[in-house]
Order: sequence, then C-alpha cells, then structure tokens
Amino acid sequence: MRYRADIDGLRAVAVGGVLAFHFGLSFGDARALPSGLLGVDVFFVISGYLITRHLLEQDISAGVVLDFYRRRARRLLPALYLVCAATLLGGFLILPPEALLALAHSALAGLLFVSNLYFYWTTNYWSEAADLTPLIHLWSLSVEEQFYLLYPLALFLLGRSRRLLLIGLALGLAVSLTAALVMGAESPAVFYLVVFRMWQLLAGALVALLHVRLSAPMTFRGQGALPALGLALIVGAFALGGNYGANVAAVSGSVLVIAFRRSGGLATRILSSQPFVAVGLISYPLYLWHQPVLALARQYSLIDLDGFSRTGLLALCLVLAGLTWRFIEMPVRRGRTLSPKAWIDVALASSALIIVCLGIVAFRGLPQRYNEEQQLLLQAAAERGTTVLANQDCQNRSIEKPCLIGATGAPVTWAVLGDSHAETLADALSALLSDNGIAAQFLTYPGCPFVIGVEPVFGTDECADFAAAVLARLRAEQVKTVIIHDRGTAYFVGTRFDNGEGGVEPGEPFAMQPAGMPGLDDATRIARVNALWDKTITTLLENDIAVIYVAPVPEVGWHVPRIAARLAARGGVPLTTSRARYLERHHDLLAMVREHDSQGGFIAIYPEAVFCDAGDGRCQTQQNGQLLYTDTDHLSRAGGKKLVDAIGNDMKVRNLMNASRQQ
Repeated sequence: MRYRADIDGLRAVAVGGVLAFHFGLSFGDARALPSGLLGVDVFFVISGYLITRHLLEQDISAGVVLDFYRRRARRLLPALYLVCAATLLGGFLILPPEALLALAHSALAGLLFVSNLYFYWTTNYWSEAADLTPLIHLWSLSVEEQFYLLYPLALFLLGRSRRLLLIGLALGLAVSLTAALVMGAESPAVFYLVVFRMWQLLAGALVALLHVRLSAPMTFRGQGALPALGLALIVGAFALGGNYGANVAAVSGSVLVIAFRRSGGLATRILSSQPFVAVGLISYPLYLWHQPVLALARQYSLIDLDGFSRTGLLALCLVLAGLTWRFIEMPVRRGRTLSPKAWIDVALASSALIIVCLGIVAFRGLPQRYNEEQQLLLQAAAERGTTVLANQDCQNRSIEKPCLIGATGAPVTWAVLGDSHAETLADALSALLSDNGIAAQFLTYPGCPFVIGVEPVFGTDECADFAAAVLARLRAEQVKTVIIHDRGTAYFVGTRFDNGEGGVEPGEPFAMQPAGMPGLDDATRIARVNALWDKTITTLLENDIAVIYVAPVPEVGWHVPRIAARLAARGGVPLTTSRARYLERHHDLLAMVREHDSQGGFIAIYPEAVFCDAGDGRCQTQQNGQLLYTDTDHLSRAGGKKLVDAIGNDMKVRNLMNASRQQ
C-alpha cells in the first residue's frame, strides 16, 4: 500500500487529543479538549483501515495471516516491553506495596492483551484512581488485539466475495454500534469491551474495502471539502464532547479524512505537513509513554501537578517517544523478518516481564523494601471514629430522638454539639463519659457550626433552624454541660485550607453569613458571624450551661492517608504541617476563645497543644505508626482518641467530672 502522510498526520491529531485530555491542557480556566480521549476512537478507525487494506491487497492465505501476526509483533512488542519494564522499575522505586501490586496485575493484563477486561472489572476510567494507574491506557491496545485475533480469519472466509465481505463488515458495524447506543455511553462495558468498540475498527475497514474494490480514490463534485469537514468533526468532538454522538462524530470525521483524501485540499495539506507527520510517526510510543509518566509523577508528587510541571512531563514524553521510535521501533520494523534468535529474545523478554510481575504478586507488592516504621504507616488504616453506637445513628440530625452516648441509664445532663468534626469524636467521647458515669445526647449537623443565627452563603443546609432547635432542647432538657467542636474559622472566614507548603484542601468555599442577610461584603459578614458566635457562647453561659469548647483541630491541606503513604514509600520524612500557619489561620477565633476562657463555666481545649510541638513548630499527622487523620481535616479514630484523652485529662484536673456537676 502506498504511504499516506495524511494518515500519520491524523495519528498526530488522535494522540494530541488523548494527551490534551490526560494532561489537562487548558486555556485559562477552560480545558482545551475536554473530550480529547476520543482520539482513541480515531486510532481505531485508522487501524481498521490500514490493516484491512494491507490484507485485502494480497491474496489472503495462511501464510499472509501468519505474516500479519509477525508484523504486528514487530510493530507492538518492542516498545510495549520497554514501557512496561520501565514502568515496573519506576513503580518499584516509588509505589507503596498495594499500588505496586496493582501495577503488576495491570502489567500482566497488558502483556497478555486483556487489559480492557482487567480494568472493566476493577477500575472506573473516570475516577481519580484511573489517573494514578500507570498502565490503564493499555486497554485500547487490548481491544485492538482481541479484534485482530479473529478478524483475519473472517476476511479469509468472506474475502473471496467482495459483496459478501461488504455485507459482513457493514452488518458487524451496525450490530456493534447499535449495541453501544442501546447500552449507553455511561456503561463501562461500552467503554472497555471489544464488542462495543469494533464498529469503530470496522468503519475504517469499510473504507479500505471500497478503496481496494474501486482501485482508485473516490471522486465526485464537492468531494474536496469532505476531509476538511471530517477534521472539523474530529476537533469539534474533542472540544465539545457530550453524549455518544461525539464518538460517532469523531469516527465519521476520521472516515471522511481517510476516504476522500485530496492532495491539494487544505485538510490533507495540513495533515501531511512535517510537524503533523513527525508527531504521527512517534504516536504509538508517545501513547505508550504518556500515561506511565503522568501517573507515576502524580503518585510521587505531594501536590497536584501545575501547568509548568505538566508541560515538562509532556516534553519528557515527546523525548522518550522519539528515542523509542528511533532506537527501538524503527530498527525492528525495518527488518523484513525476525531471525530465530530475535524471536528467542522476544520470548525471553516477555517471559522475564511476566516472571517479574508474578514475583511482585507473590510477594504482595514487596513490602520488604521498607523499614518497620514505614511498613506500619503503609499499612495504617485511617478509620474515622464511628457515629453508630449501640445501634444508634449519631448522624441522624434528629432533635427529638438524638443519639445517646456515655453511661447507659445515667441522667442525660451533657450534650455534644458541632459538625462532622464533633462526630469523629463520638466513640472516644462515649467511652470517656461512660467511664465517668455521664450520659450525653449527640446533637450535631455536618457542615454547620453550632452558632445560633447563621446560614451558609452557598447551599441550603438549615444550620440556623437546627442551632435554634438545639438551644431550645438544651433548655427544655436542663442540660448542664455541652462540648462544642467544629471547624469554626473555615465557616467564618469561608475558605478552604492552604498549608502554604503545597497542600491545598480541594472543594468549594463554605462560608457562613447571618441568617436572612445575604450580599454582605466579606469583612462585614465575618465581623457579624464572629459576633453571633460570641452571642451563642454568652447565651449558653447565661442559661447556666457550662461550655467545653474544643477549638478547631489543625487542618492539613493534604489528604493524609494518600500523602503519608507516598512519603513512606519513597523513604520521606513524616508528614507534618506548620504550627505557625495554624495559629495565623485561627488567630481571630482563638482570640475570642481566650476572652471567654477566664469566665466561669467556660473551658477551652486547644488541639494545637495536643497535635503540635512548639519546639520544632510542626503539627503531627501520625504517631506510632498510626494516622491521625482520615483526609485533609477530619481526625481518624486514633486522632480522635488522642484529642479526647487530652480533654479527659483537662476535665479531671478541673474536677469537672464529678457527681455534683452532673446533677
């Protein structure tokens, strides 16, 4: 078959879309090609066209089919083995055991060309886990190889009758496309499995059949505009995406570009230009390298990769792809045949990689790489303190039937108020109160501080109504003591936490405002919310309700279990945050707390003294091989117990847990 530079250019468009998608290339805040992964669909069309045309231009026989598989081996295996070996080495150096074990499983699946099946059963491609999976992109290679396992045989059986072959290919395309449309674009099966993808390969195959049958390019009036239309359809699908229609548009555009090539046409000239052809020539190794480089970098980095980092990684991928094409792919492909020794080398390389993967699996990710302390951290379970006690759901948000904790049968004279941060202390507080013969009711509402008269600036949570109802219950039930714990500053200032060292808490702001007073400027809003906090504390004290106020715990910014595992996996220092940053962030709230701290009936607990070291100025996130947090700011069961132990010690020193105070 005569070489077509425009098809290499189309490969460049396809791989460019995939890279833009995975690297998150953007213009300002907008992603450049949010559906660039449809480049895989374009690759399938190109593959179906080239393979089918190559086979149909020969008299298909057993020898031709065997030669086809030899050519596929020369084309695919050397670069694939190199990338898999390099990825396993990188994983050995930086991945914790669980992640390395998963990598070994996925490498085995890739080497056996069943990656699509493996990931169909294990991984949602659109999840964060997929972004951290180095070899997930091999699913597309597996789809192709599964298709080509039987496809040459089908051509051999149908190829003697071009009419029968046309009907067979068209029928296969129609059935596959219909099945995909019926299942829906959201179905993992439609994404991963060959039966729902083969219509894209068959679309290219039909173009090849028509080209071979007609023995000349198809020509008719207005035909010259079709490649440009096709290119516009592809780019439009990449940019706009949407439902499964985008897949159809990308495939249709690819068909138009391939089928109606016109030497003087604008689209053909663009695709045949040197920059496009150059990228197209290295598109296969570039596709192989990009996901391992990006995923391993994400695994290694403690922060989200910024634009500069992603650009540097993209440049690295281009260099690796160029070197692989020049020194691995081309020397092998130029050889007309592989010598027996070369085939032995291929078999040895394949066997070695499989043995390495099996070894990693057998030794469960090789935890022996780490010392005892690192292994404890890698195995640590960051379990949040339970909010289900004695078959009660302490997240029920019920005022009438709140969750009861502490001593069974004792009069309920205490209450725990706050948000989800208070809930993390539930089981530890229950044990503490039970040991002291105290019973308490749990009156918390996730996402709401216990401040009477505030509501979210964004959102619909009924914080103000809940707080007012809680106060009414405290009065009616004659509660004597409350423990209040929430994020405080995060609600008042309304910002997520930035630790100043690269760890920025994800998510939207969740500022509070005075109920019924929207549109205040930030300074006024914060001042009035602070005043409402002060009024809430004063109201409780005036009602003869003692207040044990637990200030906000040190936020971390980083997702502690993930980052601690990455640090341990590479032998890094324990994860800590700045005490000074904590004190700066909570300066205003801590000042208000200290003003009340001298009042009778108000006791302040400062978590900074529990988790932070004034000497080195750092706040802990782990201790004795246990993680103290479950995410960026919530305490784990171990962290909650550490804080509650400190509360208990303080209460005993102040003699607050005695029978006279409870009654």
